[in-house]
Amino acid sequence: MIGQAFDLAWAEIASNFAADPVVTAGARLTLANAILLVATEEGRDVEVLKKAGLEAMARNYTLVPIGNPKTNDQPQWSVLRQ
Repeated sequence: MIGQAFDLAWAEIASNFAADPVVTAGARLTLANAILLVATEEGRDVEVLKKAGLEAMARNYTLVPIGNPKTNDQPQWSVLRQ
């Protein structure tokens, strides 16, 4: 169930992190940790875990324009706080 929640949450936000493999790895780790923090023996509802993971990502990341305007790069997610 935890893996399923991660996969569903990641599918919703993965395209925001595709520009940089290091940022992608960090984002996946942040999402996994957020979901694991919420998961308990009694509470492993996939939708609850997915929502908690996405909420944590929204708190920890922000969409900022760090792309190159000359090449029309899309903005990518950047760490807002650790």
